[in-house]
Amino acid sequence: MEPITLEIPSGEDIAESIINYARHRQVSLTVLSGFGPISSVTLAPNLSMEGPFQMTSLYGTYINADCDDVPPRFIANPPHSSFSVVFTDNDGKVFGGIVGGEVIAADVVYVNVVIVNGFDFDVVDDDGSTQSDSD
Repeated sequence: MEPITLEIPSGEDIAESIINYARHRQVSLTVLSGFGPISSVTLAPNLSMEGPFQMTSLYGTYINADCDDVPPRFIANPPHSSFSVVFTDNDGKVFGGIVGGEVIAADVVYVNVVIVNGFDFDVVDDDGSTQSDSD
């Protein structure tokens, strides 16, 4: 694993920037944290909100299907990326949820990721034991 901090410039879609970075480097990654000002966000299912907001947390995973031995069911359902975000407005109200569209940086946003060079997919049985999933 390789830790990296990404600097996302103002006006850019944060989730799209993360995915484009992973695709360009041909890696999968896990987002550990993200913070900074955002101007708008779309949460699933199709809830768009206009800021200004302060993003206090961003986390999730992008599995690059082109570079890992990923069982097909993990690519089709759920999609191969999922990000969650928590943010506050100027009154201190806290919002959050699953990213369902754009998250636009209002200024520079920092995202801490870990590059993953491969995933192990295991099935956890009812008794807690595991077995390798090699679909």
